[in-house]
Amino acid sequence: MSATCTKSGLSEGSHCSVCGDILSEQKTIEALGHNWNEGTVEKEATCTENGKIVFTCERCGETKSKVIPAKGHKEVTDEGTPATCTESGMSDGIHCSVCGVVLKEQEVIAPLGHTVAEDGEIPATCTQDGETAGSHCSVCGDILSGHEVIPATGHTEVEDAKVEPTCTEAGEEAGTHCKICGIILSGHEEIPATGHTLEKMNAVEPTCTEDGLTEGSICSVGGTVVVPQETVSRLGHDWDEGIVVTEETCTEEGAIRYTCLRCGESKTEAISAAGHTEEIIPGKPATCTESGTTDEKYCSVCGVIIEEAEVIPATGHTVVTDAGVEATCTESGLTEGSHCSVCGETLTAQMEIPATGHTVVTDPAVKPTYTEEGKTEGTHCSVCGMVIKEQEVIPMLQKAENADNGNGQSDTTDNADDKDTLNVPTAESTSNNETVLTNNGSGNSGNVSDPVQNRENANGSGQKTAAVKTGDRTDMIPYILLLIVAAVSAGVVLSRKQKR
Repeated sequence: MSATCTKSGLSEGSHCSVCGDILSEQKTIEALGHNWNEGTVEKEATCTENGKIVFTCERCGETKSKVIPAKGHKEVTDEGTPATCTESGMSDGIHCSVCGVVLKEQEVIAPLGHTVAEDGEIPATCTQDGETAGSHCSVCGDILSGHEVIPATGHTEVEDAKVEPTCTEAGEEAGTHCKICGIILSGHEEIPATGHTLEKMNAVEPTCTEDGLTEGSICSVGGTVVVPQETVSRLGHDWDEGIVVTEETCTEEGAIRYTCLRCGESKTEAISAAGHTEEIIPGKPATCTESGTTDEKYCSVCGVIIEEAEVIPATGHTVVTDAGVEATCTESGLTEGSHCSVCGETLTAQMEIPATGHTVVTDPAVKPTYTEEGKTEGTHCSVCGMVIKEQEVIPMLQKAENADNGNGQSDTTDNADDKDTLNVPTAESTSNNETVLTNNGSGNSGNVSDPVQNRENANGSGQKTAAVKTGDRTDMIPYILLLIVAAVSAGVVLSRKQKR
């Protein structure tokens, strides 16, 4: 199905007439749209009314119309006529040059009337009439009153004598003129000038000091200069190279005499003093402690001292403070001092401050328990924190199983709760061939862990002892450890006493 101007179409396709499957799918063809011609004007637009144009589709024949907007008037100005003093005028108007309709009518402007100006009398002359006083319009010029003619008076004749000519000016024959207006009435014919009678004026040569003159001429009759003489500038002297009369020095002028090669005149001029030729003897700069001198200047020609050397005072030291250094426990310090930042000289020497030495603080011993290690007594410095004597680790206490207590049961004594100071046990012998560890401290036997049952000594003192079988080597290990701890503690105490 073909597409039209306003409706879409379909391309050719195919399908199976039995099963209905589409074999070649039809595709949509978009609407073609109208193909409008250039249009036909059915009604022309005017200045005030719209027109109409009709367009026809060249494919389907459908038509459409479009409004042609009114053109509007084409204005033309109708120039007015200005009013005069006596006649009316017209204002500007406007009409349409196309349809002729009047858009703005011209209006009548009334006459302006005369503007009166007063006129004085004009006297009559020898040859021209005059006018009486009157008035006129200053706009249009019309005479409003007066202005009557006054007849010309005619010339008043006067006789004139002959004027002889000169070298440069013409003369006149005798005649007459009007006394009133001065016009020539008769005679007065021109007599030509006679011209100059020339006399030569000789040239004057210039000299070294005086100007000269060119040749000229003068009239011998009237004395008028006909060709003026022009000034020739003086030549000026032509001086030679000169002879030195007096030699100049460093401070005094000399003299030189020049002679003019043209006229022989001479002149003497001063030779400026040569001035000193400066040489410098370098000075010595001032130091912190010694004065210096400025440069000395002298003339290398005459030897005179031009500028004497001046003493420059010593500058004095520029003091810089050398900060002190505090002494520490192990290192010496310095007192505050000073030096000169210019020459480096020491102004105030820094004195050595001896090291302060350590401030010893005791770190107390910590006794071991069955659960924690102990520490030996140590020392450190309370100022710098340095460890002087390091604390050593004391191993934890070991628990030991006790022998049969006589009732067929083993007894284990745990005195870990005891908080007293560690005591040093000593070994003693009993009559039953047993080794006894006696606590010689406060009488508290709980500081020694013993696997055997405690019993009172036979001496009746009430001191508790621990009996150990002499043939059992394994039960002696805890006691050996306790002996080692006691020895270390004794060493610490002796060391402290010696330091004190």
